[in-house]
Amino acid sequence: MLTHFIVSFVASVVVGSAAPSGGCLLEDQFSVDSGLWNLIATEPSLMTVSDSLNNRLDFWSPSVNNGSESTFAAAVAAEWKMDLTQDWAMQGRWHMEPPIPTAGDVGVALAVIFEGDSNSFDLQRAYTLSGGIYSVPGAGLAFHETTNLWIANERYQQTSYGRIYNESITYVWYDASSRRIYYDDELYGSDAIGVWIGGMTNSNEGVIALASYSIGYVASFGVGDLWIDDFCLISGNVIGLESCPGDVDGDGYIDVNDVLGLINVWDTADSDADFDGDGLVDADDVLILLSHYGEACP
Repeated sequence: MLTHFIVSFVASVVVGSAAPSGGCLLEDQFSVDSGLWNLIATEPSLMTVSDSLNNRLDFWSPSVNNGSESTFAAAVAAEWKMDLTQDWAMQGRWHMEPPIPTAGDVGVALAVIFEGDSNSFDLQRAYTLSGGIYSVPGAGLAFHETTNLWIANERYQQTSYGRIYNESITYVWYDASSRRIYYDDELYGSDAIGVWIGGMTNSNEGVIALASYSIGYVASFGVGDLWIDDFCLISGNVIGLESCPGDVDGDGYIDVNDVLGLINVWDTADSDADFDGDGLVDADDVLILLSHYGEACP
């Protein structure tokens, strides 16, 4: 009965319209807890985050921000980092439709943290790409897209453009030879903007975070105004993910063959299928496998 249920469930995943693409080294459609992220909020009463609502990474403000300048919420990479000695590329879908600030700034961002405490969003050395909307008394309202370098939690703006993120795919990639991070709405686009990080830090690895921010005087807003979805690490070397949960047969990809392999060793202590390490291949291991179904190992 259990075997029949597992096979039936996986068959529905394989043929369903939401079947994973499998073209990413790491990916997250935020429909299940992937284990890839730690969720943090520097001031949860002003900005918070959830990956368990609406099958996406949602940010919202439970109350009005009356002047705080350190309000961030983020999904920070959990126990994995990007190798900065090698090229990498990633993409994500951003949606931004926040309320208009009275005087301040609100938006979404991708952060690469080179130095600092990522769990408190302490940006001693970091790079951020943000898309948002800001209002300055006397100067009016503007949409913006900026790249920023951070040193000791101080932001040094590098670029500023008027791109409007209503709902947009953004590509970010890193060229290790020139130590530059680029972004564009086209992967490896010829008009891409690049920021040089050489000399900024001696670190050879970076922590990735998908974030949102509310700075200044910003009205409260709900789930659905700011969100990020469809994260995909296209290429690169990931540090800190030595294991590949779900890959029973060791071919580097989690698919139906791994489900069948798990069934064959059901109720045993087979280490290739005991993903939670409790000494028994059981339903908990099935859930781990299904949460990574369709993924390629880093």
